[in-house]
Amino acid sequence: MRLDKDFKPLFASKHSSYDDLMGVRVIKSENNPRFGIIVSNKVSKLAVERNKLKRRTRALLHRFFRASSLKFDLVVIVLPKAKNATFQEFSLSLQQHLRKLQVLSK
Repeated sequence: MRLDKDFKPLFASKHSSYDDLMGVRVIKSENNPRFGIIVSNKVSKLAVERNKLKRRTRALLHRFFRASSLKFDLVVIVLPKAKNATFQEFSLSLQQHLRKLQVLSK
């Protein structure tokens, strides 16, 4: 997702989950799963670090959704503490959010 009109329904949704590393907002969709990733300048002033977090998030989302037939739109909001997290911590955090929001089965 890239357009503002795609993100507005997600931010209007009440289905969200947050922790120290990230926040996730979800809505059901009739289309294939789509996702957006937000990493603001508050996380890091360096584009290199923001892009690293985006690539990390994108890789995990592809891994979780590759074999699924789920139809959800979601946005991941990466928070400043994620910059210092390991890939394992980041992965575990995202997985817990997706399970809590019932996007992934337990």
